[in-house]
Amino acid sequence: MVTEAVFNSGLRRYGAGGTLGEPWKIEWICYYFINDGAAPSFVVDVSEYYDRKRRALDCHSSQFQPGPNAVGTRLNSPLFRQLIESRDAQFGAQAGVAWAEGIIVREPVTRPTLFKDMAGQ
Repeated sequence: MVTEAVFNSGLRRYGAGGTLGEPWKIEWICYYFINDGAAPSFVVDVSEYYDRKRRALDCHSSQFQPGPNAVGTRLNSPLFRQLIESRDAQFGAQAGVAWAEGIIVREPVTRPTLFKDMAGQ
């Protein structure tokens, strides 16, 4: 849906809600990493915010539990929370931080040099 919405936003004659607006193009789309066998394009250090992520997941715990007639999925598995935290810890360990989240982009990530600048970028 996001990809289609971004595409439509660049069309001159696409009217959202019955009105025409100026076309809008973005440079790239970033997708949240899901364990699908692909490697993330890059990771973001989220160590400072990880307790907040845990609390947010707790607020939506009903989304991660199977209902009476639900089909079992990775999302409603009792191990889902462990999957998320182990993945984020692994990305963090690879990046030299406590916790990191993976991001996927379809386009190549371009850097001006092979070297990090003084800010660690």
